[in-house]
Amino acid sequence: MVKNQKEEVYGDDEEDVPMVKVLVLGGPRTGKTSIINRYCHNKIPSNYKVTVGVDCVSKITVVNGVKVELFFWDISGQERYAHMTRQYFENAKGVFIVFDVSDEKTLEAAEAWKAEVDNCFPNEPIPSILLANKSDKILDLKEVPYRRYDQFCEYNKIVKWFLTSAMAGTGLDESVDELVKLIFDSNADLAPKKPVGFKLTSAPQQQATTETRKTCC
Repeated sequence: MVKNQKEEVYGDDEEDVPMVKVLVLGGPRTGKTSIINRYCHNKIPSNYKVTVGVDCVSKITVVNGVKVELFFWDISGQERYAHMTRQYFENAKGVFIVFDVSDEKTLEAAEAWKAEVDNCFPNEPIPSILLANKSDKILDLKEVPYRRYDQFCEYNKIVKWFLTSAMAGTGLDESVDELVKLIFDSNADLAPKKPVGFKLTSAPQQQATTETRKTCC
């Protein structure tokens, strides 16, 4: 699904574009890496490849007329890497927690990951969204236990959940847009201010010095 970006964009200058770190968590084989690659590169998943430790992929997108650079931190779901992955939670502004709708055990793992997030951010909880991934494996969407997932989110203090498929590319734009909106709502300093209603009559003078742009990866 290609997002229609024919809208007025704020924060168009490079230095005005907020950089947002998003964690992508979940058990092994839930499709975390595939979701990121599909959203950022429109790459359809092929062979399964284990994420060793952490990987980071970025994409500039537009949400509600605001340009934002998202840095997706793909955290390994392998338990043997647990000791080295938690350190990468720092400075995250939002979380996707992924599970496989065809594998019940991965929903249990999602609950454990959410508990880990809560432990890392005890004072200022960050927005979390649950991704019910691999929906392309479901023959009849009526079989999806919507109420159960609603209750799961309510119990674990997850804002919302989306049915997604990295293979079909469904639910990805919607879930990312929703998470970015939640992040902006809880971090007002990140969203570029909309310009006031006047125009400059002359071009501003160039600055003598330039700043080096930092990255989240």
